[in-house]
Formats: sequence, C-alpha cells, structure tokens
Amino acid sequence: MLITSRKANIRKNRRRWLRFFRLHRYYMMC
Repeated sequence: MLITSRKANIRKNRRRWLRFFRLHRYYMMC
C-alpha cells in the first residue's frame, strides 16, 4: 500500500519534481 501511495504522489508531483530535477541536472552539468 505504501508503494502505491508513493507512486501516486510522484505522479501528482511529477511536474514539481521535473522542475527541481532539471535545475539539479543543470547544476551538475556546470
């Protein structure tokens, strides 16, 4: 059940995570 909740949360916060991930990736590339 916990896994399902986590998956649902990630799916909902996918847009937010994408923004954060992109910034993090850019910093790593620099």
